Amino acid sequence: IEMDPNYALAYAGLADSYNNLASYSCLPPKEAFPKARQAAMKALEIDDKLAEAQTSLAMIEEHFDWDFSGAENRYKHALDLNPNYSTALFWYGFLLIFRGRIDEGLIKIKRAQELDPLSLVINSHLAWGYYFKSEYEKAIEQCKKVLEMDPNFAWVHGVLGRVYVQKSLYDAAIEEFQKAIGLSGGSGRYLAELGHAYA
Repeated sequence: IEMDPNYALAYAGLADSYNNLASYSCLPPKEAFPKARQAAMKALEIDDKLAEAQTSLAMIEEHFDWDFSGAENRYKHALDLNPNYSTALFWYGFLLIFRGRIDEGLIKIKRAQELDPLSLVINSHLAWGYYFKSEYEKAIEQCKKVLEMDPNFAWVHGVLGRVYVQKSLYDAAIEEFQKAIGLSGGSGRYLAELGHAYA
């Protein structure tokens, strides 16, 4: 942005950075999401056809404004602008899953995975989608694929821990949450889940 203040994609990238800092509990949402919105709006000011910026705003509408219908419409608009934008497919897929439309959501996430097969986040969230569908064996298999790609990815250990809890494999779940805590620098999310597994 310093080198090219009219580079819309850079502002969209900044928006996504703030979105993820809030989503992964690294910054308070009240601090991060307004900064994300400001960056996304600047991107759209420069290029109102930018799918990346529309996707950034959809994330804010979903996770900060709690405007699920608005977020869904914006994800659809982003995908009209760029049907092969994997982040839009992935985030939209999870909105659908959270709204109870699990099969629709899994289709979107699988398409995102086809477009970006090496993404640890997309691959892990595919496993999480199987978790929400109660397809625990598929979830475990998908988690193991991610661990082959990177055994130090904390998020997938957390997903695997959740699956093991659902299967009443508490010792295995505790081990996964402990790994997630160590790899994440002590994330409160995984500490809470470890406490739940112990209980």
